[in-house]
Amino acid sequence: MTDYHELEIIGDRIIKNVLKQPDKGHLTELKEYYYAIIYYNKIDSCENGIFCEILVNPLISYNDIDSKYSISVKGCYNDVLSINYNNLDGSIYAIRTLTYGTAPPLPSDINAENNYFYTINEEEIQDLIFDKKDVSIPQQPYIGTVYYQPFLTEEYPYAGIQGD
Repeated sequence: MTDYHELEIIGDRIIKNVLKQPDKGHLTELKEYYYAIIYYNKIDSCENGIFCEILVNPLISYNDIDSKYSISVKGCYNDVLSINYNNLDGSIYAIRTLTYGTAPPLPSDINAENNYFYTINEEEIQDLIFDKKDVSIPQQPYIGTVYYQPFLTEEYPYAGIQGD
């Protein structure tokens, strides 16, 4: 287990790290990994918890994230990206999709079922998600959709750092 801003990255796996950096930094800016597996991390007080860019098929599960932007995804090559069983306490957005504009990679939709958003109010959860519903119609083909239902109604007990 690693503490603060030094990460243990084993190949394409980021597992069991603790990151706390007030108002700056992120778990890592993941770029050009083929299959990134991001499990069981505790991320606290960062600008971006996890920022994924140009990933083919990242799996993001079992993380406990308290950041301005919990998970940001920009241009992942996948039909549907999986982000499940995380506790997402994003003060601005829990999940946001970003775009490269009209050039590839085109946006991925996100299967974000079974995450906890620190609220069970569906309108509040929608406000914590930035996707194609939040942009003008001409921009919508370049932003993915986040499918977040069903969502958890309490914290997922196995998210974050777990015993060996």
